[in-house]
Amino acid sequence: MVNMYDSLNKAAAGLASSQAGLNVTGNNINNINTEGYSRQRVEIKNDNGLIITEDPKRVYSDIIAKNLRHEKSDYEQYDTMENGLKSVNIYFNELEIGAGLGDSFKEYFNAWSDLANTTPDNTAESLSKKEVVVDKASVLTNKINETAKSIERQRNDSNEKIKDYTKKANELADEIASINKKIVSIENDYKKANELRDRRDVLLDQLSELVDITTFEHANGMVSVYVANNPLVDGLVSNKLILKENSENYYDIFLGNEKYGENINITTNIKAGKIKGELELRDNYYKEYTDKLDNLKEALIFETNKIYTTGYGESYFNSLTSAKGVLSKDAKLTNDPIIGDKIQKGTVQFSIFDSSGNHIDDISINIDPTVDSLNSIASEINEDKNIPIHASVTEDGRLQVRGEKDYTFAVKNDTTNLLAALQFNAFFIDDSSGEIKVNDLVKENLNYLNTHSFVSSGDNSNALSLANLKYKSIESLNNQTIEGYYTVLTTKIASDISEIKSFKSTKDYAVRQMELKLDEVKGVSLDEEFINMLKFQKAYEANARMVTAIDQMMDTIINNMGIVGR
Repeated sequence: MVNMYDSLNKAAAGLASSQAGLNVTGNNINNINTEGYSRQRVEIKNDNGLIITEDPKRVYSDIIAKNLRHEKSDYEQYDTMENGLKSVNIYFNELEIGAGLGDSFKEYFNAWSDLANTTPDNTAESLSKKEVVVDKASVLTNKINETAKSIERQRNDSNEKIKDYTKKANELADEIASINKKIVSIENDYKKANELRDRRDVLLDQLSELVDITTFEHANGMVSVYVANNPLVDGLVSNKLILKENSENYYDIFLGNEKYGENINITTNIKAGKIKGELELRDNYYKEYTDKLDNLKEALIFETNKIYTTGYGESYFNSLTSAKGVLSKDAKLTNDPIIGDKIQKGTVQFSIFDSSGNHIDDISINIDPTVDSLNSIASEINEDKNIPIHASVTEDGRLQVRGEKDYTFAVKNDTTNLLAALQFNAFFIDDSSGEIKVNDLVKENLNYLNTHSFVSSGDNSNALSLANLKYKSIESLNNQTIEGYYTVLTTKIASDISEIKSFKSTKDYAVRQMELKLDEVKGVSLDEEFINMLKFQKAYEANARMVTAIDQMMDTIINNMGIVGR
């Protein structure tokens, strides 16, 4: 009887293990489309002939999962960067005719050239071509401004995305710490927290898309998560990614405990993920493009005005004020942070005209920027009481020159670059917001357009000099021409996009291969599960028959044996 009861117990254990196997198989099939689900399998052991069924084991590979997260972080960084650079490249589109800045530069210089080849008078043809110069210049400045603003918008967008991504990362960290607590609670009772582990791995995957992470699993089942070698999740505690504005009013990223102020700046130590992609765009790529475009804009303004300021139009000025000023009226010009590095020792000359427009005199002012201030220059202009023009410096540091009564003046020469730096009688100016535009004085009255190089009308040599500026190698542009410098910039953007696309393609392939490997380990196969279902079903039927057979044997012994002496 002992052996028969033992057999019954084994059959019952077999029934239980088969039932457990069917339950796990059904669970695998039900969750085949569940995000992050790892297939489970029954652990069946033989203990001295007795079948023991343990809690279902989760089939997973931490090594492959960690490698996949690393590759996915890199992929998300390059994907973010590619999308951002493509958005900027729209404004440097030289493939579509008339769309890019390059065509606007060509049309602008061609307009000056066309004007230079026209009879210098006030005929309809001349006025029409002057109008074209102003129009083409306005189109050029508008495109420069819009391109600059577009890059600035992209920088601000990246900054806002960094804010959103850090908020999401903190939410994920909080949930990971919460799941850590639940896993420890369940597994301390010698149970398996498979579904919670699946959920935690999904959260880790999502976090790795935002920022590169490393993880360490403790013996009790908790996971610690590190960002830039600092703990974002330390077991049951989740720290924070904290944003603080830097000197450029953009966010730097700190990691630490917000409550106790133990924060570490990790901005430059983040190596991958969407956050890294936006940081790279904001602080490197967009900034470089902005700096180069600003450099191009400043060169266009200054080099144009150096030529334009010392020319003559059909009309002269009774009063004129510079668009820019100095920080201090009495400080030496070389010490001024706005124009100090542009000015050199030399002479400024003004031509003076009577009420009939006849040239009556010239005045020369010698300037040494290491000695002179703007106030001293104005005083020197005012020294000769016989000259009917006067100069002053406005409260905001701008140079103002006025003619007495009906006397007018024009700039004859400037070897100091002072007037170009101050944007006095300028063609291009940049306003307080930094935008470049055509001087309103010229737009409102084409007779002020400085096309002549001499007092008497009859030449368009100043217009020709402005047209030929396109061929000049400019020191501030790395000794390139204006158009050449712009071409290098557009080539650089295209090259950056191509390089990032190449990196992304490599990472995309690596991610897909890693996903296939991990799916081979953890993924649910319907064919395999159907086979397991049949296997456990047949085992259950066999054990059920075993129970029936033993029951019949026991019935025979109990009810049908020992009746001889009755």
